[in-house]
Amino acid sequence: MIENQYEEYDETQQAIIEGAIRAAIKYGFQNLTTKKIAEEAGVNEVTLFRRFGSKTAVLETLFKYEAESIATRAIFYTGNLEEDLIRIVDTLWQAIKKRETLIPAILNELPRNPEIRRYAQHSIKKVQALMEILERYQGEGKLRPNSVHLQFLMLIGPLVFLNSLSDVFSSNAPSFQAESYVAQYLEGQGTNQPPT
Repeated sequence: MIENQYEEYDETQQAIIEGAIRAAIKYGFQNLTTKKIAEEAGVNEVTLFRRFGSKTAVLETLFKYEAESIATRAIFYTGNLEEDLIRIVDTLWQAIKKRETLIPAILNELPRNPEIRRYAQHSIKKVQALMEILERYQGEGKLRPNSVHLQFLMLIGPLVFLNSLSDVFSSNAPSFQAESYVAQYLEGQGTNQPPT
């Protein structure tokens, strides 16, 4: 059963989007074709074209809705730094675990693949919104005033790396706890000022 995060799309369109995810994981974006997407979706290629018109439209939809799904749950400011970071980290961790190798594949191809960069524009805007939240907390003196890009990488980068290595160390890897992760992050990046 497909998780219905793509509510505005019918069942066939949802299957095509999920098929695109599976095909991207299986073949990588460089080798992704409409035929492979259709096969993974369990539809014929003509159906894919009737529903979306092109591979580009499928992938733009995929990137847009994946980013929006994460942003809706995670990327908003409340004024409580720790709670905001826990929510952001927990949501991103769940997305990373759900899509396993997809996010590392995107990150790997993003710098050198203009097609992926074009699809990822919506996602990049959501990352910028997250960095604006971090910057706001820096302005309030709750996070160290170093580069907001560095703050973002220190918060999110280890999640991707941890997921990549989780299979290697699966026998003794502790379960992920967003609260502990954020507490450790704040030990290094917070300013330890009492709340106002």
